[in-house]
Amino acid sequence: MKNIEYKIFLGKKKIDSLELKKIGAVFYRELKQKDIYFNCKNGRLKLRYINGEKAELIFYNRANKAKSRFSDYKILNMNKKEGFEIAQILREQAGQLAVVEKKRQLWIFGHTRIHLDRV
Repeated sequence: MKNIEYKIFLGKKKIDSLELKKIGAVFYRELKQKDIYFNCKNGRLKLRYINGEKAELIFYNRANKAKSRFSDYKILNMNKKEGFEIAQILREQAGQLAVVEKKRQLWIFGHTRIHLDRV
């Protein structure tokens, strides 16, 4: 699948949900995510736990640019137990790079997903 993303770092500034509602965005849900990144020769590989309920193994290629960037990605959905097993194999075979935990508010604006993350 293909994706384009544009990241904006707000620092201490907060976006009020009223601002998003004014432009017609609709709140979808809040997610608690834990991303574990693994060494990968080509592209990026991470295992994401979502709300402690399920896991996704995500492989993607994306340029390291500050502005908008395209990515090509594949996602394998699995349950939490399978996620723990895959994580153990990847740690042993590829090595773990980093862990990022965040709370994400997911908003929808037309065909655009808006993520408000607290890392």
